[in-house]
Amino acid sequence: MKTNGILIRKFVLVLGIGSVVLLASGKDAKAYPTPLPPSLNLTIGDGHEFGVVQGNIPNGEGVRRNFVNHLIEMGLGTRDRAMGRSFVRSNNSFSPPPEAVFAGHVDGTGTTINLGSGLYTYLFANYSGHGQHSNSAEVWYVGNLSGVITIPEVLEKTAFRTGRSLG
Repeated sequence: MKTNGILIRKFVLVLGIGSVVLLASGKDAKAYPTPLPPSLNLTIGDGHEFGVVQGNIPNGEGVRRNFVNHLIEMGLGTRDRAMGRSFVRSNNSFSPPPEAVFAGHVDGTGTTINLGSGLYTYLFANYSGHGQHSNSAEVWYVGNLSGVITIPEVLEKTAFRTGRSLG
């Protein structure tokens, strides 16, 4: 029995020495910081611009959704007059642009919005307003964007989901 005990102790000793040698010969572990993706800046007239609505933009998400849906129905690069407003559809093609729906929208103010992970399709931003109404609104297609985006300074903004109802 003593020989078995001696053999086991020698085996454990050799195993321990081997482990120390392996650990000592390994390279230092290094962690390299990975920068967060930069926030995306949208601008008026950029490749995400969907269109512009001009003329006394009232408060109310339903009205804004109707404005976005009117832009969706317009041809690329066209101008139209409807609902007492002027509409200008950009030449940017987002095929096929889905209908804006009221469910799941988010309102806010300021120049940044967190789109999450593809939760929204359109961003409606009021500009140049005095009091409760603005004189124009910019609409961007954000269906292919996620995360935090920045837009030019606005009075208020509304992001719309599309194609499905949440409730």
